[in-house]
Amino acid sequence: MTLEEVKGMADVAIQSPGVCQGMGTANSMHVVCEALGMTLPGSAPVAAGSPKMHENLRAAGARIVEMVWQDLKPRDVITAGAVRNAVQMVLAVSGSINCVKHLQAIATEAEVERRCLSSVRRLRRARAAARGRQAQRRQATSRSFEAAGGARAILKRLERQLDLDARSVSGQTLREVLAATTVADERMIATLDKPLSKRPAIVIVRGSLLPGGGIVRLGGTGERMLAVQRQGEHLPLARRGARRHQSGQRRSPATSSCCAASASSAGPAWR
Repeated sequence: MTLEEVKGMADVAIQSPGVCQGMGTANSMHVVCEALGMTLPGSAPVAAGSPKMHENLRAAGARIVEMVWQDLKPRDVITAGAVRNAVQMVLAVSGSINCVKHLQAIATEAEVERRCLSSVRRLRRARAAARGRQAQRRQATSRSFEAAGGARAILKRLERQLDLDARSVSGQTLREVLAATTVADERMIATLDKPLSKRPAIVIVRGSLLPGGGIVRLGGTGERMLAVQRQGEHLPLARRGARRHQSGQRRSPATSSCCAASASSAGPAWR
């Protein structure tokens, strides 16, 4: 990549107020909050400063007042099932690894018995999500992710493996929310049966350097894999070909993930 190319990318990388364009912690937690039930349905993602964002703000403010009168509290919404749904969202959109520790903190504060690291291990075969930028395909952006249905569309694709009795701050169950949800762009949001990627987006690793465990985000759709180091070998985390794995080294189990924003091209910032 030339200096001119880097400068050209920098000039168009952020074109509005708001958070960074990619599927970093802010954008990841925005869609995760909707999966938790802690945003009004259809709120994530949204372009910063857009009319829709201001509509969402007004609706959220009005709903907060109603929730006070209804005595509907966050702990009524953040259940073990809701946290499990949120973990599946993280895996489906190849979200930030920070989501794992944030979700654990949320679960702890909500007094929910849920170990998020264990949930990631169990649910890493969750399949879904939005197309990332790929060779010979149109570029996917956060705008196209929003237009395709955003977080609700991802949840619709994951519907058969979610806790549909989980509640939203809207007062509805997830089942009721998804009954009225459609995927606006079938090309953008992949299906469980035909996911964009069939390997884990996020994996939990352990070893001599991290006895308590660590989190690795693989993301994307490439062939980057985890190779297990045997005692006495020097085997870095890197790209490994199938031939090396066939020789006896193990790799992580297959699953699927991806998201438009995780490999997004230039465009507006989002919040």
